[in-house]
Amino acid sequence: MTRKGENAHEALVEELKTLLAQQEWQRIRARFDATLDADFADAVEHLSEKELRAIFSALDAQDAADVVEELEPEAQSAVVEALAPEVMSGILDEMQSDEAADLIGDLPPEEAEQLLGLMDTAEARDVRELLQYGEETAGGIMATEFIALNRHLTAQEVIDRLRALEPDAEAPYYLYVIDEQGRLLGVLSLRQLLVAPPHRRIGEIMSTSVVKVGVHEDQEEVVQLMKKYNLLALPVVDEEGQLVGVVTHDDAMEVLEQEVEEDLYALAGTSEETERERSPFLLAARRMQWIVMGLVGELIAGRIIAGYQHRLAAMLSLGFFIPVVMATGGYVASQSFATIIRGLATGELRARTLGGGLLRESVVGVLIGLASGLLVGLAAQVWVGEPILGLIVGSSLSLVAVFAAVSGTLVPLIFHWLHKDPALASGPFIQTLNDATGMAIYFTLASVWLRGA
Repeated sequence: MTRKGENAHEALVEELKTLLAQQEWQRIRARFDATLDADFADAVEHLSEKELRAIFSALDAQDAADVVEELEPEAQSAVVEALAPEVMSGILDEMQSDEAADLIGDLPPEEAEQLLGLMDTAEARDVRELLQYGEETAGGIMATEFIALNRHLTAQEVIDRLRALEPDAEAPYYLYVIDEQGRLLGVLSLRQLLVAPPHRRIGEIMSTSVVKVGVHEDQEEVVQLMKKYNLLALPVVDEEGQLVGVVTHDDAMEVLEQEVEEDLYALAGTSEETERERSPFLLAARRMQWIVMGLVGELIAGRIIAGYQHRLAAMLSLGFFIPVVMATGGYVASQSFATIIRGLATGELRARTLGGGLLRESVVGVLIGLASGLLVGLAAQVWVGEPILGLIVGSSLSLVAVFAAVSGTLVPLIFHWLHKDPALASGPFIQTLNDATGMAIYFTLASVWLRGA
């Protein structure tokens, strides 16, 4: 947010607080009408519990729902705590089904059941159905608001029906065509509908090449399909092929943001749940497991160095290049790891291309290793004046870089094959592996070269 944006945000917060203190309900509603929902929600997040109750009493249920949908999960929980269950259930009735399901799914079971019991029967049924699916599946992120039409309707009949119903569907971008059993047959855009001859049946003008996804498909696959085919919405079908929901573009963006956040947390050896912990002691305890892993790894590397202390005593200059060897392994592994994680996240790396990705990174490791080994080997020879040291350092760096490239590629792939988050293979795990292996390679080669000398 720019400085100008920050000032505008702060001004809106102060304005709302002032209007609430003066009980200027009409001016609050007018301010809402003149403000984007996302900006109004940002300001609402800075209000106290008392102010939350007041401002939501000034808005009708639909406007309140628009605001709640824009709030972050923690702010939504604060709203639920501030408002009476009867008021909150009315807001949930007006929310999109997937948004309401996400909010209710984060609540304690007793509280969630109370709100569901107060909601409109049809709305509550839709939310309950969504809650049955896994959080990270197509069913878990889809909305049940969509436009489905019988294939026998004419274009003019569909236009008349849409005008009469004024549908508040979340995805008006596409119209879905179904048979009498609700099975998805085809899709047509609003443009196709408007330019079609009025008497033509939509079953004749629809596109039957429909990109769709099953309710249990992983959300990452959903995002990849929408990206591949440049879709604004993706229909979701059950095992019988019946249309049960749609995943819209904004839902896909939320999934993408969530996946990126998870990967970033994993890169740091933590998680979103851990970082939400308010107790410094519990937060430190949960992070400590990754620190311990790193410490154990470095102790192993130190033990390897200690095992070769006679070589260090014979040639003290070997110790000068220990940081170089360890750092090179870390750099190369991190680059390979980042490349693989990106490929898996964007879908560029799939089962048929994983072998190629491993081979490519291995070749890259060889080239980097040869270049680095030659450069540092020459520097070692010039600096210390011992040709044998240049050979030891140069050959060690070459092998360490190759191993680092392979491990930085292979470890996340193994996690992926085991259906675990490959980002968890980052940080301490790969760093520990490369530090210990790097020292073993370095001193083993030193022993071989010095013995031969």
